[in-house]
Amino acid sequence: MVGGTSARGGAAPSRIGQGSLHVDVTCNQGVIAAADVVIPVSVVPPMLGVSFSADALNFSWPVSAIGFALEQTESLTPPIQWSSVTNTPVVVGDLQTLSLQPTNGTAFYRLRWAP
Repeated sequence: MVGGTSARGGAAPSRIGQGSLHVDVTCNQGVIAAADVVIPVSVVPPMLGVSFSADALNFSWPVSAIGFALEQTESLTPPIQWSSVTNTPVVVGDLQTLSLQPTNGTAFYRLRWAP
């Protein structure tokens, strides 16, 4: 309740990140035409699954992990240069899946929130 009237949030958040959720608020009796509300949020990183087949390195993460992208680097020695994996994930059930051909050498992978 806001000033004795009920309030409703906007249809979708305008931005999530940096520990806050920004929404527009409109009251049903016109007391507040529009307002920015900041609500602290915590983004829990999704679990990245990895499996191996004869000729591929297979990654998977939940479909609900909207805005996360797979990245790779050859070294964890600073400064670390992460680059986006450009292959497009394929949805299989409730998972996004992506297969990569193994390369010679070392590679490290991570999911990073990048809306």
